[in-house]
Amino acid sequence: RTNPTHPDTDGYGCLDGDEFIWYSSDPLLPDTDSDTLTDYEEIILYQTNPRSADSDGDGLLDPDEVNTHGSDPRSVDGDADGLDDPDEISLATNLQAPDTDGDGLLDGREVHETGTNPLAADSDADGVFDGDEVDTHGTDPLSADSDGDGLCDDDEKMIGTNAYVFDSDGDGLGDGEEISRYGTDPLAWDTDRDSYPDGDEVWLGSNPTDPGSWPDQQAYENCRDGDGDGHFAWSDTCQWGADCDDYDWNVHPGAYDYPGDGIDQDCWDGDAIP
Repeated sequence: RTNPTHPDTDGYGCLDGDEFIWYSSDPLLPDTDSDTLTDYEEIILYQTNPRSADSDGDGLLDPDEVNTHGSDPRSVDGDADGLDDPDEISLATNLQAPDTDGDGLLDGREVHETGTNPLAADSDADGVFDGDEVDTHGTDPLSADSDGDGLCDDDEKMIGTNAYVFDSDGDGLGDGEEISRYGTDPLAWDTDRDSYPDGDEVWLGSNPTDPGSWPDQQAYENCRDGDGDGHFAWSDTCQWGADCDDYDWNVHPGAYDYPGDGIDQDCWDGDAIP
């Protein structure tokens, strides 16, 4: 029985009437749910449930959330980042920061969607933040060289080439080999401006950086460009041709490969993955 001569029988700061009528806590006990937080602390300070040791049902006791983890005992996901508090604890992410590594991706998105490291702003160490790779550049945050052309994504960003296209200028040479092997311009399909694409000159033995060096005309004439996109199709007489569909001018090396449409527009490594 409560003490009819004392408004707060358990002496912990909550009136007996309030405990009984409003909070359903036990006016005879200072800690109704025995979770080490007094009813006063739960009701007045933290607005948690004085009748439940785990107010939000996330598997963490209210006092542990308040005193140890610094998380919100009223919410399963206190920072609204898509990761439940227990998961954040196991992953060592910050329960009070939705983007622990500050890379522009919420922790939950990194774990459940992109597969990136929520503790590392640049998961593939290519010099570009994961968020920029995913939301701005469209590159792979798990690969330092998204298009496999021999240039890191960060280098491509500085040079101006497309980090998601193997051959940015569509001349038949990968961006990396243009710079490291042939000394050609990965942003110009005809570096020496002699009207022959750099790739054609390399395959036919002429110098793509010398306007006075031309490919063998007979070999050049053995190739065909059926769709008029400036790229020759492979054939027995033109084995250096790289156009994988000479009947569609939208398909050729260097074209944008629309992810998930079942078409390999850039003639490299199959259809892009969405």
